[in-house]
Amino acid sequence: MERNYLKGWSGVQPNIIAYSAAMQAWAKSGLQQGPQKAEDLMQRMQQPQYSKNDDNHSRRSLLGISPTLQCYQAIMDAHARKVGGAKRVLEILSLLEKMAKMEVMQPSERSYAAALLALTHQPYAQSDQAEDVIRRMKECLGIEEL
Repeated sequence: MERNYLKGWSGVQPNIIAYSAAMQAWAKSGLQQGPQKAEDLMQRMQQPQYSKNDDNHSRRSLLGISPTLQCYQAIMDAHARKVGGAKRVLEILSLLEKMAKMEVMQPSERSYAAALLALTHQPYAQSDQAEDVIRRMKECLGIEEL
């Protein structure tokens, strides 16, 4: 889609919906490289891209697209299903919590559920980390009692 748009096909301009769907497909693929492919796609969508015509002048541009919560969620879900994926899920959750403090984007209940799921796929018990995730969820989402 990106290549065709950069070649001049105006009817195939990638947008957040297309990128999000592709990330979710990679995340749900069950393939070992699925989470990394989804992350690579998110990085690529954020970078401006340009094509050159024969005179080496910019012909078409693809502006960087900001990821949505659904994009981050797809990546979290993919890592959460893997043994050893908890570290990356918790890194993304921390990023979302920082964005919430800047009022950019806020993690959802699903974000915290992905973190808890990831902790269950660790080779050893993570009860302290799970309790910390629940505390952080209550604090960030303003939940008094579960």
